[in-house]
Amino acid sequence: MQKLAGLAALFLATTCYGYGDAYRGDDLYRISLINLIATPEKYHNKKVRVIGAGRLEFEGNAICLSKDDIVHRISNNCLWISVDPESIRATQEKLEELNGKYVLIEGVFNSENTGHMGMNSGAIESINRYDLWERSRP
Repeated sequence: MQKLAGLAALFLATTCYGYGDAYRGDDLYRISLINLIATPEKYHNKKVRVIGAGRLEFEGNAICLSKDDIVHRISNNCLWISVDPESIRATQEKLEELNGKYVLIEGVFNSENTGHMGMNSGAIESINRYDLWERSRP
């Protein structure tokens, strides 16, 4: 039940804010992880912005559909991420604070890179944005 609630929350967050379908602007596709995983050929080598649960750990950097995918290691629901703290102007401490939280990431999607041991469904490389995803409250 918790997984269903987590997926529902992620779905609402992505569709209500305009990320449910691919939206292109300024050569950047604002797209859901679901669309990237389901149709990787459409976005290969394109700049993308996605929201998901971020995980940064040795040989396990990923952005996943939900926090449950991180906990239960459902790597097919995740994309490998290549994060260089200098390129996103972040300290290692900041990245550790974001570990396991919902984040917004911008970078280049590579459908052929499936990460460590080929466990993921693609990769986001050349990441230039890695921020906590917070919805504004009225």
